[in-house]
Parts: sequence; structure tokens; C-alpha cells
Amino acid sequence: MPKDKERKRLDQWKFVDTTPDHYKSMSWCIQNDIKIYPKKTKEGFKLICVRNGQAFQSGISYNDIEMHQKIWDFYAYLHKKYNKCIKR
Repeated sequence: MPKDKERKRLDQWKFVDTTPDHYKSMSWCIQNDIKIYPKKTKEGFKLICVRNGQAFQSGISYNDIEMHQKIWDFYAYLHKKYNKCIKR
């Protein structure tokens, strides 16, 4: 990978603000079969959430920098929403 592209890729992570709660939320979601990943579209990236084998797509497109933060925030949102409903 050329140095410029690698630097740009590393610089994107400077904009991701994670906390220990984000990691806890992500871990909980993965243990409960909830996964989130980005899907490239013409407008940017949409988030795909897979829960119990069913995939749901976000209605909002994000750019390549916003996408990373939104994934972390979405894991935190889902953990907060479903934590009391799902016990594993």
C-alpha cells in the first residue's frame, strides 16, 4: 500500500471516539448474535445490522470517516436498547 494511502487510512482513526462502554457494548452485541458492518453505496456507506440472521439496512448514508464512529455508537445504542430483553 502506498504511504499516502496508508497515512490517510490511519488518520481516519483519529476521528473515532471510543470509550470502555463502547467495547463492552460491542462485546455484548457479538455474544448475542448482533453484528454491524458497513456496505458501500453510491452515496457513501450504509450500516447493515444482522440480528438473529435477519439483516436490516440503515436509511442514512455516511462518509468513510463518520461510518466508523456510527458503528461504535450503534453497538452502544443496541446494547442499551436490548440489554434488559436479551439474557445470555
